[in-house]
Amino acid sequence: MNYTFAIISLVGFLALFGLAGFVLARNPKEKLNQAFFACTNMVGLFLLFHALMITAGSPARSELFLDISIVFWFLFIAFYTHFSLVLAKKDDGPAGRIIIPVVYLASSVLALVDVLGGEYYVPPALTYWGYLSGSGKLFWLIALYTLSLIALQFWLLRQSYHKASNDREKKYNRIVFIAFCCAAAIIISFDVILPLFGFYVRSSLPVAVLVYLIILSYAMLKYGFLLVTPAMLARAVIDTMPDLMVFTDEAGRIKIINRKTIALLGFSEEEIINKRSDLFYLDRDEYYRITAAITEKGVAEEQTATLVKKNGTAVPVILDGVLIKDDYGQRLGNLYVYRDVSQEERLLIEQKKTIAELTKTKEEMLGLLNETRKKSAEIRQLYVELKGVDKMKTEFLSVISHELRTPLTPIKGYLDLLLTSKLGELSDQQRVVLVTMQSQSEHLLKTIDSILDVSRMEYGKVVEIEKSPLLINQTIRKVAEGMMGLFNDKRIELELELPETVPTMLGDETKIDRVLTNILGNALTFTPAGGRVVIKTLGEEGGVRVEIADDGIGLARENLEKIFEKFYQVDNSYTRKVGGIGIGLTLAQEIVNAHGGKIWAESDGLGRGARIIFTLPIGQ
Repeated sequence: MNYTFAIISLVGFLALFGLAGFVLARNPKEKLNQAFFACTNMVGLFLLFHALMITAGSPARSELFLDISIVFWFLFIAFYTHFSLVLAKKDDGPAGRIIIPVVYLASSVLALVDVLGGEYYVPPALTYWGYLSGSGKLFWLIALYTLSLIALQFWLLRQSYHKASNDREKKYNRIVFIAFCCAAAIIISFDVILPLFGFYVRSSLPVAVLVYLIILSYAMLKYGFLLVTPAMLARAVIDTMPDLMVFTDEAGRIKIINRKTIALLGFSEEEIINKRSDLFYLDRDEYYRITAAITEKGVAEEQTATLVKKNGTAVPVILDGVLIKDDYGQRLGNLYVYRDVSQEERLLIEQKKTIAELTKTKEEMLGLLNETRKKSAEIRQLYVELKGVDKMKTEFLSVISHELRTPLTPIKGYLDLLLTSKLGELSDQQRVVLVTMQSQSEHLLKTIDSILDVSRMEYGKVVEIEKSPLLINQTIRKVAEGMMGLFNDKRIELELELPETVPTMLGDETKIDRVLTNILGNALTFTPAGGRVVIKTLGEEGGVRVEIADDGIGLARENLEKIFEKFYQVDNSYTRKVGGIGIGLTLAQEIVNAHGGKIWAESDGLGRGARIIFTLPIGQ
């Protein structure tokens, strides 16, 4: 007679009872541990009575043990369903409150039906493997019920896997789920489907359930699931501490050391555990001094020490130590907590270096500041001197201009008189010479007037305006007629677009005449032969707009405002050829501003002409 399956069931019974007790003992208050303990014990008892059925001394005793094993089977699948609900965190929800009572009630009823004479299995018969039983008339009922609960457990385990909150839980649930599927496939194939068709072979149920629960227990032990103990929590806290930690017994031997200390010092745990803790002190006298202080006072705080790595590298630390005693006052050892301050020391060295550099820089800056102060005083003195020289220059320009203008006026008068032939007829050659002298004297007179204007501006004198009714179009025509000869000589076309709708305004005709003359002079200067200059007027709300446009050398964008600055000339090489001192537009701007108007320049770029535009209010 071969009792191999009986021995397997008996060994399974002992193993499962041991595993169930071990899990519950680690954390008795955990609901999942309690459910695991209950379902494991039920299947253990099922295996025990299954072994007794196989080895029974008579058919009657074998049938009794069979009935008892069936009762424990029903209890096992009820408890395992409860375990699956707890694992999926659905036991306290609506599903759990409905499923748990229904499953326990159904299992109890089905177990009672078997006890009262149900025909789930036929009476056992003696075989080579001991007493074995086959499927009975009501086997379909137990098969249908088992399949239903297996399907429900499958769904719950799948839910538990998907709801796992971390990698550890996912790994645990994956192992449990795969093992459950394999065990369920074996059970369904050999203990449900084949018997339904009349083929009853050696039952795989005990082996499949035993292997599954052993794998389940392994997963729980491997990933620490459900086994949260004070020791585990303490180990986790120690290993996650940000500081270094060492515990020594009363003899000074290292008993506990956290991972950070091992990683920093470079020793393996085997090289440190049970060794004296002065192993990694650079100065052992320092260690004994600290240990003596802990023994005497029970605590040592903020002690400086230097540890040494396995490779010989020194690590500066700040140490706190405390004497550990049990509830009876018996000394257990010393707890040391080290804080690695090597980074702080490096920062301190860098800070000292930075402070030294900053101090040096400050001294250099103070030296530069003193030099700057000296230079500033010298510059102020030079400025005062330059202001004096500038004032002398302005006064000189004013005096010399007046002195030059005084003899120039009769010279110009006599030239005009000579050209009238009142003092005698002139030859052609004489007339040409006199016309040239007259032109140059007028140019010189304008230059002298410009210098006088500069002197006036230097003194901050505002241009004086004498307002009277002014027809701007008429003034423009007069200025244009007076300069037409110059434009004709250079073959530049001068066009006037002067609508009659432009209103009469109040202004100083002499000053406006000068504005127009200066702007047209600029257009004449910077427009090449064969070019074109157009003067337009436009009546605006409350004033008049005058635009003088040419197709000359144009202006760059950055020069549009600079041309109104005193003595500024855009292209010195060109303007030197045609003369001028760069003050015409400055004076024009001053006159326009004195009238309460605005003046500005526009250009599409170099070589694309320019437009000088000014507006004048109608005035009171």
